[in-house]
Amino acid sequence: IFMKDFLSLNSNELTGNIPTEVGKMKKLEQLFLDGNKISSSIPSEIGLLENLNAFRFSSNDITGIIPNELCSLRESSLTELICDKHIVNCTSTSPSCCTKCV
Repeated sequence: IFMKDFLSLNSNELTGNIPTEVGKMKKLEQLFLDGNKISSSIPSEIGLLENLNAFRFSSNDITGIIPNELCSLRESSLTELICDKHIVNCTSTSPSCCTKCV
């Protein structure tokens, strides 16, 4: 389901990576990608989504760390960041920018 400020692609068996072009969706407020087979890392371009207040990507095969650009959104707009427990800095005490690790 896509509306100008909401994109939900939960449990669609999506594979591959999250395209960097997602950073161009400037009005996006909620992005839900949980329950897929997305691999690789989270693109730093997601940090360009200044209106993003919820991002969920648990239950995927995402690797690496959460980009600093995305964590920086936690200081302004991002209030919900549901992460995959396999992410390197998901449960880190440095502090984690995830609101929940699944």
